[in-house]
Amino acid sequence: MTSVHPGQEEALDRQLGAYCRSRPFRDASRPQPGNPYRRPIAFAGGFRLWPEGGDACPVGPRARLLGHRVLFNIYEQDLMFLPRRPWDGFQRDFSSFYDPALQRVGQKLRNPLEVRLFDLTDGSDLTAPEMWEHFDRVIAAHERDEGAFRSAILGSADPERAVRNFLVQCAGDFLTEASAMARNLPGTYGEVQSELFKVFIDEYGYGVHPTKHSTLYEALLRDVGMDPSAHAYWHLYLTTSLAVHNYIHLVSQNHRYFFRYLGALYYAEATYSHTCAIISGTIREAFGRDVDTRYFDEHVHIDRHHSRMVRDKLIHPILAGFGDLVVSELCAGFDEFRDVLETSGSDFLEHLRFVDAETLRCDRDAGVRAGSILRPTATGALDVCDSDVVYTLERGDGALVCGLDCERKMMPGEPIRVPGGRMHGFAQTTPDALVRVEPVS
Repeated sequence: MTSVHPGQEEALDRQLGAYCRSRPFRDASRPQPGNPYRRPIAFAGGFRLWPEGGDACPVGPRARLLGHRVLFNIYEQDLMFLPRRPWDGFQRDFSSFYDPALQRVGQKLRNPLEVRLFDLTDGSDLTAPEMWEHFDRVIAAHERDEGAFRSAILGSADPERAVRNFLVQCAGDFLTEASAMARNLPGTYGEVQSELFKVFIDEYGYGVHPTKHSTLYEALLRDVGMDPSAHAYWHLYLTTSLAVHNYIHLVSQNHRYFFRYLGALYYAEATYSHTCAIISGTIREAFGRDVDTRYFDEHVHIDRHHSRMVRDKLIHPILAGFGDLVVSELCAGFDEFRDVLETSGSDFLEHLRFVDAETLRCDRDAGVRAGSILRPTATGALDVCDSDVVYTLERGDGALVCGLDCERKMMPGEPIRVPGGRMHGFAQTTPDALVRVEPVS
């Protein structure tokens, strides 16, 4: 991937603004469940992803969230989405999402966004035997670690709500499972191609729709009282969750990273069995033994098999043909995907602590800067701020929204402090509601 050349920043930001203001992605007053084409980016007020100085300038939390939303949509405009039933305006929404002119703008933005949002490594200097030793150590450590997931979910203020919010973060990928993988299937590259296709058709239930992995995930969502339609919870995806999905699209869309993709795939298949066993058990503890956990139970079984397939039928043959030429890329994909997954997991648990916080009330005078603004509290997508902010309900009734079924009623005149980088939004319970927004030093 190449960096943005000096002088291109302003043009890129203009294209970014045009993309965000287009019909599918412009701000909406509320989410539109069942409509996979309307995905508000929360561009109101604008943001610059390429300030003067280009890629050398750090990306703030808000620009990172909105940038990942844009990049995710660019990738998914290559995928086919159809709703369960049409609605008034369906044809217009469908056509605008797949508008060739909009897709061309997206493709101009794609590579600069990838460079801006991902700090890809140069891999390592390991030999193939050293690479396998490294892989084995990481996987063994993962299998010894019970992690903080179970204790955080079951120890939360509302374990069922915590599970639902976790399922929200997974839905962006699991309801379109293996779609990024499909980008690697066309072409011709020998027996490895056929072996990768075997993994792919497992994910798609060998053409039997009830056993397709995404179908199993839909069943779980229904069983816990959630909407199973694609991107029904678009407005709630955390930045780090989008980064996980976007990383796999990145290394699949850009075929120069094919070997990096294989490393990432091996990490996923080699660790998901253990992870899914913990998740399945936690969901049953939260909802009871009869909850439909077939999605995660299937992965406990199939990913042990897939791990062996990727190791023996994909990576070993690739090494036999290309040797140390590809070791660095295999290691990079393995380690980078581990990093984005671990970052996402830690961020979700931190967000859960934020949701569960008994109080966010604060002293309004503690570090609050001048320059406050008033704005309506309705929003179609949650947002983040680059630094801590204090919100005060000035008029009407409203609530701070932190996730699915996570609303905290705001009392008139009582300030609430939200940490920088933590996703939140507002729900109006009266149409005249206004909130004062004040940054904190």
